[in-house]
Amino acid sequence: MNRPNLALRTRFALSLVTALLLTTPAYSANWQGHAPLPEPLGNNAVTGHTFGDTCYIYSFMGIDTTKIWSGVSQSAYRLNTVTNQWQTLPDVPGPLGRIAALAVGCGDKVYLFGGYTVAMSGTEISLDAVDIFDPATLTWSAGAPIPVPVDDMVGGAWRDTLVYLVSGWSQTGNITNTQVYSPSNDSWDQATPFPTEGTFGGAGGVVGDFLVYADGVKGNFLMRNRVHRGAIDPGNPLVVTWNGSGKHAGPALYRMASGTTDSLRMIFSGGTDNPYNFDGIGYNSVPSEPVGTTWSYFPSTEVEIFHEDKLTSTMDHRGFARCGNRLYIAGGMETGQAVTDLVESYLPDIATGVASPEAAGEGASGPRYDVSEIASFPNPASRVAHFSSPERVVLRDAAVYDLRGRRVRSFSNETLAAQSGFEWDLRDDAGRRVPAGAYFLRGRVFERNVQRKITVVD
Repeated sequence: MNRPNLALRTRFALSLVTALLLTTPAYSANWQGHAPLPEPLGNNAVTGHTFGDTCYIYSFMGIDTTKIWSGVSQSAYRLNTVTNQWQTLPDVPGPLGRIAALAVGCGDKVYLFGGYTVAMSGTEISLDAVDIFDPATLTWSAGAPIPVPVDDMVGGAWRDTLVYLVSGWSQTGNITNTQVYSPSNDSWDQATPFPTEGTFGGAGGVVGDFLVYADGVKGNFLMRNRVHRGAIDPGNPLVVTWNGSGKHAGPALYRMASGTTDSLRMIFSGGTDNPYNFDGIGYNSVPSEPVGTTWSYFPSTEVEIFHEDKLTSTMDHRGFARCGNRLYIAGGMETGQAVTDLVESYLPDIATGVASPEAAGEGASGPRYDVSEIASFPNPASRVAHFSSPERVVLRDAAVYDLRGRRVRSFSNETLAAQSGFEWDLRDDAGRRVPAGAYFLRGRVFERNVQRKITVVD
């Protein structure tokens, strides 16, 4: 079935902005601001690619601030990460712009796969297009069409020789195909399909010899919280051994940015827990709001690591683009479904991360936590956080931890006795009000380890 249509609105004219450094304050050592996109764009395909001695961040197509069918763009830009300046490139070929495409740098070219068009009537068409950009000549050419047209898929380059496209949406529903493109042969094959129902709007890619796929929207536009890893057989790359890692900590998220700087982990940032159409309004008619959560997943060990939150919460991403040791997010939507020209990069840092309490507890061999057993409200909290269990049973051994895994507040079992819920006054064990940020309440219900994330705001 088609995704919901949108009403027409007036399209605003956009003027290009000069590429200047962002003046956003309070960037940390790990997060940096960069020259903004020449225009605000959401759902744009983003990737990194090195040509000569320079690494560039590419942004292709997307939707502008009007967030209607006529605002779907064919624009193409690239950021010189040395000079911090954007360059306007020839438009992506074709009669119409697209959203939900996938950009991948592989070998000496940059590839753009699929995506969908939006007609004035609201009709959405998944495309089989493969557009190839040559950084040496600044020209476009066409590749062999994708066997199954697809958009909102997960993908990436393996060993700089093959490109994998996993699951996504095709015309009337989700697919489970793992489609493999060979740039050297300009040909397609089908690898071992995704093992469970497909989703669209998930995130992930290629990490070493693993495919990683997290979350996305299943049938009836419902989110699915899951992480799957697929081991690619180097001897026969069409053979993928899929295994489910189960739920990840926190809610399922839609259109996160995802990318990697090494062969060990996939890094995710941003997204929203309320899936939406291209205007940022949820399929449930509730406006979607972004998060700044940033975390890593290690497919070889199935461990999750939480990192410092993104300074500006954003969603509507189609890539966390690598240049050197940094990952770049370009565009997307900020709070209030505002399409943005914001460009930020992240330097991954394990040292300041903390193992996800669900995935690893106090270490890779520690306890796993069930995120569904505890409710928290309000969230975010500014004065007090209320926690409750759906079962009228005693929560035992409860404590609040920060993102670095440090215990900040403990609750005695005597205090918790005979309660199915309790309050945290947002103070630590010394009585000091905790700083704004993300925290976890952890405890036990019967023999189950449970936890809930709570965001504290000033």
